[in-house]
Amino acid sequence: MADARDIACRLLDAVLTDGVPLDSALSGQDGMDRLDPRDRGQARRIAAGVLRHLGEIDAILKDRLDRPLPARHARMRNVLRVGIAELVFLGTPPHAAVDAAVKIAARYRRGALKGLVNAVLRGITRAQADDPGFGHAADPARTNTPGWLFQRWEAAYGAETASAIAVAHMTEPPLDLTLKHDAAPAGVGGTARRDAAARRRPAPHRRRANFRTAGIR
Repeated sequence: MADARDIACRLLDAVLTDGVPLDSALSGQDGMDRLDPRDRGQARRIAAGVLRHLGEIDAILKDRLDRPLPARHARMRNVLRVGIAELVFLGTPPHAAVDAAVKIAARYRRGALKGLVNAVLRGITRAQADDPGFGHAADPARTNTPGWLFQRWEAAYGAETASAIAVAHMTEPPLDLTLKHDAAPAGVGGTARRDAAARRRPAPHRRRANFRTAGIR
């Protein structure tokens, strides 16, 4: 049975290889409905964390590999991205992040790249011990925004707003809990969790950006 990290890798396959939006990948991902709510949340958090820090993650990966992984190993690239995101940006304990990534790698092509995944991620844990700021870019908003996309934002809104949009995209949107119209009155303590519908509120600069006027489709 797939776990949260395996599902996160599949989500990244859909988004980064097939060009599927993350929300669509989440709703259509096989096995997602068999995870408990906590693991579904973890799968989404990991996949979103990778996408949010993709520029920094790929820079780390490039520095740690002698040569790029061939296109046929796109799944292993995403396994490594998940491991790096957990180690550097998501605060996962190193032993848990490395062990989980190696277990996923062991199921891929008879474990042919398991040693590579182990070596890369353990090397990163050693680098972090020497440098707590390892892997964090000086300007993460620009590093994690594709150059072509930032240029379109800048042309449409100006440099200051383009930078603000890039910063907003690095931030996890706040969570709103909104009662359904037919929800029963809240009980003691003012909570009605079973009847609450969760939705994410976009950051202000995301609401302001009109991708069509920026030439983005």
